[in-house]
Amino acid sequence: MDIKFSCEKCNQNLVVDASAGGSTVSCPKCGQSVIVPLAKATAASPVVHTGGIEGTLDSVGKFYLIVSIIGFVLFLNAAFVAKEGQGMFWVALGVTALAQGIILRILFQAGAEIIRLLKRLNGLPFGGQISETTEQPSSSTSSSGAAQIMDAFRFGGAEKVKSLLASAPHLLNHPNQWGQTPLHQAARGNELEIAKLLLEQGAAVSPKDNFGKTPLKTAIECKHKAIVDLLRQHGAIE
Repeated sequence: MDIKFSCEKCNQNLVVDASAGGSTVSCPKCGQSVIVPLAKATAASPVVHTGGIEGTLDSVGKFYLIVSIIGFVLFLNAAFVAKEGQGMFWVALGVTALAQGIILRILFQAGAEIIRLLKRLNGLPFGGQISETTEQPSSSTSSSGAAQIMDAFRFGGAEKVKSLLASAPHLLNHPNQWGQTPLHQAARGNELEIAKLLLEQGAAVSPKDNFGKTPLKTAIECKHKAIVDLLRQHGAIE
């Protein structure tokens, strides 16, 4: 059974195997980390939309900012052609319009971020639910290697990861549904310590995902300099 849901940032529709419920995946379109809802939560709602009102708030905030900039330019132009003594009046109106646009943009963006945070803390809309498990990760081979390794590092640090790889060495280069290996995920998430550990354990340095990107290319695009330097030290290529 598949789990269908959407990226909360770009609304890209995603489909993963039900065994990945509760794990974290990266959106192949925007790179946002998205928590996969549990399979039973999607039974009553085939597609769980994690985007929505927050995206609308972002768009409205940008709209107000653009309108205020246009207003500022128009008022400034009016100040130049105004009669003597009226120029400052138009300049003041322009500055006021611009300030209002900036303030509204900040408020709408803050509202969108608060909604995203509440969704992560309290669950998804339309009946979906986020799994915030405190149990130690399973060694099931059906989950992506990245998800299991990240969880192992979170719960037990480097030693837990080494223990996991000792019992399931195939996870070291095990890709997710987009062909991204644990090293890809470490590069995207700027997880320097995990990247070092993966390379020490013999992870493939320059595998390509389904989009033709290597971990080095991913780190460069994300501007994670420390990861870029580390990968280049190990002979990685784009």
